[in-house]
Amino acid sequence: MDRLTLFELIGRRLDYTDQRQVVLARNMANADTPGFVPSDVVEPDFRRVLAGAGGARLQLSSTHAAHQAPLVRGGDWREEDSPHDIKPSGNAVSLEVEAAKLRSNSGAHKLATMIYGKYVKLLNAALGQN
Repeated sequence: MDRLTLFELIGRRLDYTDQRQVVLARNMANADTPGFVPSDVVEPDFRRVLAGAGGARLQLSSTHAAHQAPLVRGGDWREEDSPHDIKPSGNAVSLEVEAAKLRSNSGAHKLATMIYGKYVKLLNAALGQN
């Protein structure tokens, strides 16, 4: 099962969210440490991984002429961090920013585990198992 592309992608996504959770928690724990500068984990380019895995670009499709065409957004989907205010002690941690990143990371982790569970159920149904 590890060789199936979706399982590999979900595994990579979960590894990323796990590593990011550790880094963000460390940032928050050092919110009062003089001179501490927060860091973050660089998100892997999952579009490139998808393109390399199958060679084909995934597209939304419709099965009926009356379906609405998929909306396509252009450009890069990554968000840039805004510069943090540096405290007189040299610490640049913003608890609000870090808490927002933690919430976003938690949502990404939940989504990946939900997709994993649905995919396992789909495979079990295809195999005739409950």
